[in-house]
Amino acid sequence: MTAPATAGAGPALEARDFSIRLHTRAQSITIVDEVSWSVAPGETLAIVGESGSGKTVSTLGIFGLLPANVACDTGGQVLLHGRDVLGLPDTERAKILGSDVGVIFQDPLTAFNPMRRVGPQIARSVQAHLGLSTADARERAVELLGQVGIADPRARYAAYPHEMSGGMRQRALVALAIAGEPTVLIADEPTTALDVTTQAQLLELLRTIQAERGLALVLITHDMGVVASIADKIAVMYAGRVVEYGDAVSVLGDPDHPYTSGLLASIADARAGAKEPFRVLPGLPPDLARVGEGCRFADRCELAEASCADLVPVLVPLRTRTGGRQASACWKHPRHEPLTEPDEQKAVRA
Repeated sequence: MTAPATAGAGPALEARDFSIRLHTRAQSITIVDEVSWSVAPGETLAIVGESGSGKTVSTLGIFGLLPANVACDTGGQVLLHGRDVLGLPDTERAKILGSDVGVIFQDPLTAFNPMRRVGPQIARSVQAHLGLSTADARERAVELLGQVGIADPRARYAAYPHEMSGGMRQRALVALAIAGEPTVLIADEPTTALDVTTQAQLLELLRTIQAERGLALVLITHDMGVVASIADKIAVMYAGRVVEYGDAVSVLGDPDHPYTSGLLASIADARAGAKEPFRVLPGLPPDLARVGEGCRFADRCELAEASCADLVPVLVPLRTRTGGRQASACWKHPRHEPLTEPDEQKAVRA
């Protein structure tokens, strides 16, 4: 499976046909199916989709962040600054987290140890990854709390997680994620459960930190409004596969895949009249243990034909109205004609 190229710096993190196959006593299930994407320094890639689409497991699974006692195999390649991390021993892959790659988890209450004060947890990460003394690590942790916008950071250094508001905990989690000075930052649903004002403040904080440090940012979210405000590129996932991929202007402004169109149509519009029905995608994502060949979105798609259930659509580069890069995995290509020139049909990675 291929992805369109993007001009600029080389990728900081790149997935090439990355797959995860989960093994249970009853059967083996492919939960991530040949996913490809890339993100460059200073760039934001948003991976979007409904719950269960595979967006979180396809990203965090790269670094072994799966539930305990899960038996699985991975395939393909994942390159961190050109180095394939999938071939590394688990212990070495774990060392990458916090140093080269920082992670902002969805729930700060579970990311922090509730029995320990927030500041020392950040200081411990600073010591582990930067090798500073205890005193210097403490000062660095206080500095980081201030950098993420926490008022009176020296006093908050001694606070327990439950003594902070949700927005403050999320800011502290950002401080923890960047404590080891990573080059790649992964944010897993960072705005979940935050009010609109706090969401906007957190996104602005991420933009500021990214600009200051030149970070590559991978944002995992189901919120298309958040995507529109921050993303440079978008990978739309459905049932473990990438179904549309490209620059944000092209994907949001002229979506090709029916699933992407459905996600955008379901965004609440404040200008809509009170009597207008709220649009939702019909049906539910499939059970991956029961899917067959073909397009996994076929049974929810109003454009589907009988052949869609038999043949697997692959990402095909498209001509776009915006002049940007875009690829879609749909046999119908409802909004664009697929490229036909042999050279243009070749696999071109972002």
